[in-house]
Amino acid sequence: MPKSIELRPYQSSDRSFFLGLVKNQDRMRFMDGALSDSAAESLFQSLLPGQARSHSAWLALHNDAPVGHGAIVETGEATSPEILFMVSQSTEGQGFATLIALELLKKAVRLGLEQLWASVDEDHLASQAVLKKAQFQIFRRVDEDPTPFIIYQRDLSSFPK
Repeated sequence: MPKSIELRPYQSSDRSFFLGLVKNQDRMRFMDGALSDSAAESLFQSLLPGQARSHSAWLALHNDAPVGHGAIVETGEATSPEILFMVSQSTEGQGFATLIALELLKKAVRLGLEQLWASVDEDHLASQAVLKKAQFQIFRRVDEDPTPFIIYQRDLSSFPK
C-alpha cells in the first residue's frame, strides 16, 4: 500500500482527470452510472473553489499525480454527511481508496463533524472492505430492488484529533 496521499481542492487544471472518472461507466457502476457530458461538466464546475455547495470535494494525489477523488457530502437524507471516494482504474487495488477514506475522516474531524455515513451496494465488496478498514460499522441493510445496499456509520468521537 502507498504510504500517503494528499487531498487538495480541485483546480481548473484537474478537469480532464475528474471528467475521466465520472464519465467512465466502470468507475461509476456503483454510483448510479456514468454521468453525461453536461452533468459531469456541471459537477466539476461546482467543485471549484468559491462555489456555493453542500459538499466538500478534493482531488487525491500521490507523488503529485492524481489517483482519485474524495468528498464529504450533505445529502439531506441523514443527520450527518456522507463520504464518497473513488480511484482511477489504473490505481485500483493499490490501497488508495483506503487512504482517501482515512484522509476524509481527518478532514471531517477538522470540520467539527461528529459522525459520517456511507452507502454501498451490497455487491461492492472493495468499498465495503475500505469502510471496514476505516472502522465504519454497518448501520443497516436496505433490500431495495434492483440493488440492495448497506448503510455504514462512523462515530468520530474516538478518532484522533
